[in-house]
Amino acid sequence: SSSAVTVHRTEDKKVAIITLNDPKKLNALNASMGEEFKAVVNKLCEDVDTEGLGAVVLTGEGRAFSAGGDLQFLRSRSKDSPTRNATIMRRFYERFLSLRKLPVPVVAAINGPAIGAGLAVALACDVRIATEGAKMGITFVGISCH
Repeated sequence: SSSAVTVHRTEDKKVAIITLNDPKKLNALNASMGEEFKAVVNKLCEDVDTEGLGAVVLTGEGRAFSAGGDLQFLRSRSKDSPTRNATIMRRFYERFLSLRKLPVPVVAAINGPAIGAGLAVALACDVRIATEGAKMGITFVGISCH
């Protein structure tokens, strides 16, 4: 299976480019992508000391940065108890927000739509650069799970 999160390093190893890699689903965030993302971030945290990593760029494969939380995942959440939901959703977000642990500048390269949780991840970066015409929105209230 191909990785939902890929990492490339510049030739001098100073910059790491993390790419959300599920273009068919517009890089919708789900729990397994979150696990891969957190593992990538943890490895890069180590590389700051060992390889002199100086910056990280986060982007999305294809035409979107991230369309937000995977709707099937969110629908299944709507059928759970509020208490369990709070725990599961906090864990879900913490995987992606692990990028706050990186001790180097993190740039969101917003190459297309960054919606809901996708925009939240971009906002967790230190700097955001967007292509002209990239749509961004906090759309949580518009999600219906019925």
